[in-house]
Amino acid sequence: MILLNEPHAARIVERAGRWATVGGVPGTGFEAYARLLHPVDADRTHPNTVDEWGNPVNVEYTRWGWAEVARRNGRVMHPLVQWWRITDEEQTRSWADGWSVGQSDDGWFDPEDLAVLTTHLRAATLTPNDLVVGAWEGTGNPPWAEGGRDARARPHAVPLAGP
Repeated sequence: MILLNEPHAARIVERAGRWATVGGVPGTGFEAYARLLHPVDADRTHPNTVDEWGNPVNVEYTRWGWAEVARRNGRVMHPLVQWWRITDEEQTRSWADGWSVGQSDDGWFDPEDLAVLTTHLRAATLTPNDLVVGAWEGTGNPPWAEGGRDARARPHAVPLAGP
């Protein structure tokens, strides 16, 4: 988790939970938690549309939620869903209609998605100016948690200020 701002960071670090638990990344003791399933890039190629080397060209691009990937693979969405289970253990998945998707990027949260999330979070709290977002870099334990990769890492927090 990369946090920028000492007072907020200290609050998060004090709440750090055990690895592989809900509180292991955002901290323990919160009233509620949300799991965000990042949308994935989806593109469609057409076999009759090729580039100068004869490779199919993307003719359409969008973003899909995990539910669309699960639906296309005949899987059921549930609160503990895992990417590798809805894609038959594939990082990239393609279908006969030319559509393909890749796994969401670890450690990346699209700024447009963050803006939408922030709008919803601000509306759901009595203290919208105290909203803090911590971003897990996606590769393992928070450095300060039990078993963390680098106990020397220094946490920081960035409050989301604004109207």
